[in-house]
Amino acid sequence: MKNSIIIIALFISPSLFGVENEKIITSKVKSATVFLKGAQVFRQGRTSLKPGTNKIIFDDVSPFLNPKSIQASASNGALILDVKHTIFYKEPKAQKPQIIPERIQKEINGLNDSILIKQYELNMVTTLKNNFLNEKKLIINNKVMRGEGRNDSLEVLIKAVNFYRERLGEIEAKLFKVKVKEHKLSNNFNKMKERLAELKRYNHNIAQPVVSKRKIHRVVITVNSEVAASSTIKVNYLVDNAGWHPSYDLRASGKEEISLTYKATVFQKTGENWDDVKLTLSTYNQNCSFTIPTLPTWDLFDKKTRIPKHQSFSSGYMSLDTVMIMSNANIPQEARFDNGKLQLEQATPVDDFLAALSNNQMQSSLNNIEFNIEQRYSIQPDGQEVLMVVKNEKLKSNFEYFGIPKVNTDAFLLAKITDWEDMNLLHAKANIYFNNTYVGETYLNPNVLTDTLQISLAREKGIATSRKKVSDDDKKSATGKKVSREITIELVVKNNKNETVNMQLKDQIPISKQKGVTVKSIDLDHAELDDNTGMLTWNLQLKPDETKIISFTYKVEYNKDMDVL
Repeated sequence: MKNSIIIIALFISPSLFGVENEKIITSKVKSATVFLKGAQVFRQGRTSLKPGTNKIIFDDVSPFLNPKSIQASASNGALILDVKHTIFYKEPKAQKPQIIPERIQKEINGLNDSILIKQYELNMVTTLKNNFLNEKKLIINNKVMRGEGRNDSLEVLIKAVNFYRERLGEIEAKLFKVKVKEHKLSNNFNKMKERLAELKRYNHNIAQPVVSKRKIHRVVITVNSEVAASSTIKVNYLVDNAGWHPSYDLRASGKEEISLTYKATVFQKTGENWDDVKLTLSTYNQNCSFTIPTLPTWDLFDKKTRIPKHQSFSSGYMSLDTVMIMSNANIPQEARFDNGKLQLEQATPVDDFLAALSNNQMQSSLNNIEFNIEQRYSIQPDGQEVLMVVKNEKLKSNFEYFGIPKVNTDAFLLAKITDWEDMNLLHAKANIYFNNTYVGETYLNPNVLTDTLQISLAREKGIATSRKKVSDDDKKSATGKKVSREITIELVVKNNKNETVNMQLKDQIPISKQKGVTVKSIDLDHAELDDNTGMLTWNLQLKPDETKIISFTYKVEYNKDMDVL
């Protein structure tokens, strides 16, 4: 009876005793949500579950995953009990001996034969050397013996001395040659042995390659199933070493609507292959915090006073302090006026997109924007960037001409884009194309854009402008401690085109922020004046071949001891 009980126990399911069924699941990256910095990776695989507790292992996940971010689910009623990240050191597979290259084996065989020959030659030379040394020793010893207590004749002694001298000289000469040959043979012999030892080490490494243990990152999921079932196991986690940044193409053909191509450049260095992956691009700043967000105070403010003084024309805010002129021609990109004098500067590009996102105002406006990419992409883990189209938009726009003769006598074709707020624009570079020709680039910053986005498309040679000072010194006078100067500027605009054009013309009068200096406008010829910047704006309509002359006058008063103008 005891034996029967033991036999039955052996066939009871291991799960009843809490033994886990462990299985490595075959999985791949199915999709990824890529943030501006980082990504959320979604893996899945299908496996069969046994009744009870099952341990499912996802092998070769990214070494850059955040263990605290791992989430998992299972289908068919399976219950997730535990999720954790582990590191496993895999034993290397047994390596089959590799075939030794034929040329190496030939060299080894040749060296073995050569070493035997050299060894024989070296032995022969060494033996000959020893014979000469023994003969020399014998002669010297015999010379000493003959010199002790013998009454040999003089003739005999002379012959003996000559013999010793001649024979010893021959022996020394032959010994020298033998030693030189022995040295050469010994060097060659040692080099052959060193080369042979090197080849033998090489062969040993081929036959028995050294393979270290491989470090494998794993996600281990403990699942409980009441019945045997097939289940799809899904896991997702956050990783570093991935990201994307936007860029735009703005295209216009003649005076028709403008198209905007929203592009994204994506990269990943996660250590995982993303093959044929469904991508979602997000502006969310990924983190692992589940803290309930708070709503900050909503402050209303005057945008005009909050916009920085030196804003670029491309941002939609126009200031004569800074004028961005986009063109493929070799002209200054940025012009600034300091103390009434023109100073040329090169516009500074924004190279670091993520640095721009450190602005809190921008971050808050980007939190919930996602773009689903319809086409699947394969992105390898080597950091190589992949460019993709996010979407295409048709923009509502009005076209007009623009000119600042004080900066440049050319006129420029402007596209004024409205209703851009719903396009989810990010701070990024925009390439500008006009009539299928690249004309320049600008930067779009949604935080400083006004209701209308202005884009310079091209120079217009059909509209000519000029500017000159028509009076100055004639109005100059000095009374007491004050100097008063009245200055008149004349602007001329001519439309050489065969069509009516709308044109915005700009100039400026100086402004004073120094005590003792005052500026008064005398006659601005119906211009719109911005009191904060001194900007003058005229909105003109010019018929074909029409010329318009605009003049404006202003007065500057300052202390006599000052040098203002």
